[in-house]
Amino acid sequence: MSVTNEGSENPTLLRWRLAGELRRLRATAGLTIDEVATHLCCSISKVSRVENARVAAMQRDVKDMLELYGVSGAQRDALLALALQARRKEEWWLAYRDVPDVRTYISFERAADAIQIANR
Repeated sequence: MSVTNEGSENPTLLRWRLAGELRRLRATAGLTIDEVATHLCCSISKVSRVENARVAAMQRDVKDMLELYGVSGAQRDALLALALQARRKEEWWLAYRDVPDVRTYISFERAADAIQIANR
């Protein structure tokens, strides 16, 4: 696997990429989510949330998963770097900091998100 970590890449996309790679590696290792959770001393739901990119994985958890899956060398280093970058806070609004009263637009976006979530 070739992982390129561009500094400008969206942390959400990086989280999805990492999640997919961790799922693939677990499957290749022939392990179930239950077995991984037992090994990591965590809940099945935590492993599932990481593998489905619902949460940004802690670098320590990724390190433990990679060890369990037998991943080493450059691939391990690349995935750990990816995990670190995927935990960056998204600050998409910085590109619009010169727009007058950008806080108003941000509050509109948050309100729209809340409405969308409430309607699910």
